[in-house]
Amino acid sequence: MRCSRERRSENRHPALEHSRSTLLCLLVVCSDLLQWHAWARCLAFCLAYGLAAAVTVCNVSWARAALPSPPDFVSPSLAAHKDEDMADENEHEVVVGEAIKPDPVDGVPREANLEFRHLNYYATLSNGEEKQLLRGVFGFAKPGRLVALMGQSGAGKSTLLDVLAGKKTTGRIDGEILVNGELKDPEQFSKYAAYVEQFDSFNAMNTVRETVMFSARLRLSPDLTTEELNQKVDRVLDILNLRPSEHSMVGHPGFGGISMELRKKLSIAVEVIAEPVLLFLDEPTTGLDSRSAANVMRTIRSLASSITVVCTIHQPPSELVANFQDVLLLEQGGQVVYFGDIASLPKFLHYAGLPEITPGRNVSDYALEVIADRAAQAHGKSSQSQDGEGEERETNAKEGRNENNPHESHAARKLEGGQSFRPLSAIYLESEFARDMKKVIEKGLLTPEEVKKLSGVLTTDHRKPGFVTQTRELTIRFWQTSVRNRDSLFIRYSVSLLFGFILGTLFCRTGVTQTEGPKKMSIIFYTVGHFLFSASSFFPEVFMNRVLYFREHSSKLYGALPYFVARFLGDLPHIIAEVFITTLLVYFVSGLSNEDHSKRYGYFFWACLILRCCAIFMTQLVAAVIAAPDFAYSVLATTMYLMYALTGFFIPYVNTHAQQPSVNEARRM
Repeated sequence: MRCSRERRSENRHPALEHSRSTLLCLLVVCSDLLQWHAWARCLAFCLAYGLAAAVTVCNVSWARAALPSPPDFVSPSLAAHKDEDMADENEHEVVVGEAIKPDPVDGVPREANLEFRHLNYYATLSNGEEKQLLRGVFGFAKPGRLVALMGQSGAGKSTLLDVLAGKKTTGRIDGEILVNGELKDPEQFSKYAAYVEQFDSFNAMNTVRETVMFSARLRLSPDLTTEELNQKVDRVLDILNLRPSEHSMVGHPGFGGISMELRKKLSIAVEVIAEPVLLFLDEPTTGLDSRSAANVMRTIRSLASSITVVCTIHQPPSELVANFQDVLLLEQGGQVVYFGDIASLPKFLHYAGLPEITPGRNVSDYALEVIADRAAQAHGKSSQSQDGEGEERETNAKEGRNENNPHESHAARKLEGGQSFRPLSAIYLESEFARDMKKVIEKGLLTPEEVKKLSGVLTTDHRKPGFVTQTRELTIRFWQTSVRNRDSLFIRYSVSLLFGFILGTLFCRTGVTQTEGPKKMSIIFYTVGHFLFSASSFFPEVFMNRVLYFREHSSKLYGALPYFVARFLGDLPHIIAEVFITTLLVYFVSGLSNEDHSKRYGYFFWACLILRCCAIFMTQLVAAVIAAPDFAYSVLATTMYLMYALTGFFIPYVNTHAQQPSVNEARRM
């Protein structure tokens, strides 16, 4: 009997033997998986991809300029969701609430007086060279006075704001930045300062209140009770006039949800919920109409009555200029043209030899125009007068003009016709306006007694939410997002059901004879391919959330590891459900095994689940490394094909230096 079995074994076709061997080498439905070390290898393989994705998210930095904007995509369910308050949004007048007043520490008020002097910034180019973007910038900001950074495009106003806010992670910074008379501590600065970016980024599937509450739970002390957190959130919503829309979905611009004005206010709300004493805003009126911009600026001015606020703004209309007390004007090259009270700006322009401003004209528009014209004149003069420098020096000598005297009247440096070619920055630095401001900065905004009194007030530390709290809050948000996106869930479960049904019926009731071996291998082949390549459907979500991740991570709401773990945990129930639906239909409809269904189906399910997790981790790893979606799709497809090539279908199992399974093991399958 034994000899006959051996003869039958020897007479089997080699292709069939290879098919059965390959079948056993897969991650699914193989007897080798019954051994603990095989399961350990599978789990280690899965965790390796997960760890690689987490480490990449933690350590790989993408240039913000290369980041793609969130895709103009939103599910039909969200597009159909209309904000109930949008119809009345333009009907009611904006109510500017009371300003946010930080709680004092031991009776000492928490306030920030910001000073900066001799500030230079050098950007590092791709060829390793440095380009100077800011040159000797100086100024200050204090509570109760709203400071505007203005200048023509490319003058460096956003660069200056990023340098002051500590958002520049590359390049070289020279100069001094002081807070309350002491040098800024980068480690402590983020605890009392907040930064509102120019373009907002939110989770579209959260409501306004949930968005602010999420920020509150991760920014404020975990010792606060839920009632205390709700009170703080209610106060911020009232101050920013967001209470009527607190239960509205945020959504995407143009696809339902809240309006652009409310989105801008929400961007401010998620920052001021942490009760900062120093607030930076990058062009807060971008994308707003005149009425919405006026409402937002009135809200910002109310905040500036108790905290220090600095913001950039580009060509504001007259009604917005009225909200500012101080202005810092920059020209091309990052040089200061004027800093001081905005009411004194026309006086400086007149001092510089410019015509008086027409009554009713916007002073900011006029200033930006003359800055651009003067810069163009200086550039044209310098490029055309290289051959005539000697002649000009002779003319200056005849007129008794001293070129080396910095106190010489600006009127003596004019060309014929009264139009000076010198940049306004040079005229300003020699004026009394600049000297007065420099005296204030050199003396300091605070007396030594006040500096000593405020020392350590801003750096008072409180316990921050830890890894568990961050993971919990992120998991809840990811779960809410997945549940509320009903269209995405419908597609995911429909694909799982349809694939399992089609594959199961195509190979319905597969037998256990030798001729049925290739059919079983085909079932495994298509199942593995489905779980591998369908993981690319996670790409759009990853790329849409990238900008949101950068904003929240740079604000130190959470770390990269809690984010990665929470993303996986928030989607894990749906992953399990998808794998269960597919494997249930494939296994039992096709008759993949006729013995011990409960035990063998369990191994089949768990192996497919691990394979699915590996594919998802690989997708997140590729998305973390590559910022361009099109290129990322190509890399992921290539990677998946390489993984597919090593599953045993195309390369014989014996070539992987593993033990060749026996015929008896193949027969038991």
